[in-house]
Amino acid sequence: GINPKSTIRDGVIGFVIGGVLSAVGVFVYSLLDTKIRSKKKIVDSFNLPVLAEIPRTRAEEPKLLGPLSTPRTFEAYNTLCSNARYFQAQGKCKKIAVTSAKSGENKSTLAVNFAVSLAENLRDKKILLIDADMRSSEAGSLIAERLTDPDNTVGLADYLTDNTAPTFNKTLISNLSVITVGAPSANPAALLCSERFTAIMTVCEKDFDYVIIDTPPVNDYTDAQLLASSVDGYILSAKAKKSTVTSLDKAEDTLLTVGANIFGVVLSDIK
Repeated sequence: GINPKSTIRDGVIGFVIGGVLSAVGVFVYSLLDTKIRSKKKIVDSFNLPVLAEIPRTRAEEPKLLGPLSTPRTFEAYNTLCSNARYFQAQGKCKKIAVTSAKSGENKSTLAVNFAVSLAENLRDKKILLIDADMRSSEAGSLIAERLTDPDNTVGLADYLTDNTAPTFNKTLISNLSVITVGAPSANPAALLCSERFTAIMTVCEKDFDYVIIDTPPVNDYTDAQLLASSVDGYILSAKAKKSTVTSLDKAEDTLLTVGANIFGVVLSDIK
């Protein structure tokens, strides 16, 4: 006949083994899954602070921070602005480059909205946004509706290429100005490491309190790291479920190799 005790014992053993195997499976999956899904993954994998968590944009919510943005989005950028006030800078002007490991990780949206939020939060400070992504400019189109003269297309590349004076485009936010990307260039990296770029940064330091620079992805181009000596530090943009620990680690190593200061990571597209 069937031994009840033996049946219970076998059931318990099976349950325990099943639980252990399940736990091992979850552990192994967590090790193999390098996608960044939450703040915890960044905290566990890097010695970098998470400066803000930007919620996923709803269908009816525009990318540009404004009246239709949700309270959670406003609060996320307010958190970033609060943290930025404690960034170490060499002078009164804080020069911050915004980049990402790879394309498609919301760095341009972050750069534009960070500048807008700074201007709205710090009315007594002068803010400048520079679109220095001459590879695939998005910042200019995002901020275009806030420019008082959107038809003025003279930008950074024009200034760095010839003797054109840099144009500080005014916006509808009185203390926010923008330098757009300008005409396409065949060699953006050479322009960013030129003496003319150093010169324009010197001018910006005198006239502005914060300079936010949108730069190309670190793992795709050399442009971002070329600014290491011209800025006080970098913010790395990561996107939930798209960015990976591997790619972010490579970006961090690349920036540290050139002596860059990394202020931290902003994780966006949080559900």
